[in-house]
Amino acid sequence: MTHKCPKCNQYFVKVLTTSHNGRVVFGACVKCGAVEIRLDEQGQVERPVTIPEDIVKKSRAKWMSALIKAIRMGLEEEAAYWMSVLLISDGISHWYLARRLLMSVYEDVPNVQATREASALFTGGIRGKGAEREIFHVMLLLCRAPKFYADPVARQCTLDWLDTEEHKEKYNLYGKDKKSDDDLFISLKKAIQAKNFKHSWLIYNEILNVRKIMLYEELSDNILAMAENVPEHVKEYGKLICDLSEESVRYGDQNSIFMLAQAITVGINNEENVISDEDVEIATKYVDFVKDQWRANRLRKVPGWALDGMHAGAGDQLPDKRFAGTTWGIKNMLAMFEKYGRLHPDDEGVFYKVKKFENWEAQIQKIGDGRFNVQSQSGNGSYVVDLGANTCTCPAFQHRKGSCKHIKLLKLKKVE
Repeated sequence: MTHKCPKCNQYFVKVLTTSHNGRVVFGACVKCGAVEIRLDEQGQVERPVTIPEDIVKKSRAKWMSALIKAIRMGLEEEAAYWMSVLLISDGISHWYLARRLLMSVYEDVPNVQATREASALFTGGIRGKGAEREIFHVMLLLCRAPKFYADPVARQCTLDWLDTEEHKEKYNLYGKDKKSDDDLFISLKKAIQAKNFKHSWLIYNEILNVRKIMLYEELSDNILAMAENVPEHVKEYGKLICDLSEESVRYGDQNSIFMLAQAITVGINNEENVISDEDVEIATKYVDFVKDQWRANRLRKVPGWALDGMHAGAGDQLPDKRFAGTTWGIKNMLAMFEKYGRLHPDDEGVFYKVKKFENWEAQIQKIGDGRFNVQSQSGNGSYVVDLGANTCTCPAFQHRKGSCKHIKLLKLKKVE
């Protein structure tokens, strides 16, 4: 008797042992070796309730990328689905998920309420029976809270930061010969009290990353202490940032101090969103839904918009960097929001980069007026491109409905 392996979909050669009730057996799989499997009432193999750690290790980065980018775009259903996948994954703790949500706040959400609730989740909300509901509550809040690209103040601060990143020589104001360390701190205090975000950011960067004269945690405390006449909600926000600054720097994350500099110089969003019990209940139901999908071996494929080639590998398809938290990815998101008023996979990226194809010698066959068969970059199969309709049969196009690498290749080669 043979059974299908729940881990790799290969077949067991034979059943080696059974338990007293006949439902738990050990078999020799042609790919995995000896693995434990469970049989249902009909003697068919049941996949484990949770996703095994070996599969999790291979896919965690992609699943997390899908979650974070769904939050970034405010796609609640997608976020609930991928959060559920991570929740039923062996080796992924509530603490890890709470930390990633907190990092997402620092990267995307300049909002006091979101920071407060994500901080509370991380510092104590993951304990007890209600931890899973609290995780979904914060996830929904992050989906709905204003993002940096949608908030006018945060958008301008981000543009100021991008300007300094792109024109470093232009803003190289504080070389070692130009100001003493003490003078730097005097200048920083003046910039903060003058509500000058760009100047404050430049001096902060000089102190922390160029001269390395103060630790991140110390500098965040100093920046908050330098502020004058700030509203109570900004003080609350600053304290939240400072209390968790050590945790941030442990993982190389400096986004929180960027948010802090913004808050005390030009303000921070203080709007509040209501997440109802019904909202949370709907989101938590995805856990059972995903468990059923996992047992039936029907988990969704990670969407192409999550595979940015940096946080999550893209395989042989063109990495989708539209929603990545890189320097030009941030520019792209700002520009997309300006153009479309949203971030969504159906919209083309304004600065979307075309992959170079010098080493891709694809076989191209014309099959009709403006229609071509284009060999896949992996060499396994081909796709039909209709240049007139600007469509392609590849999975990336089918999901995103935007120009894929096969369309771009034909346009680059100017085929007719």
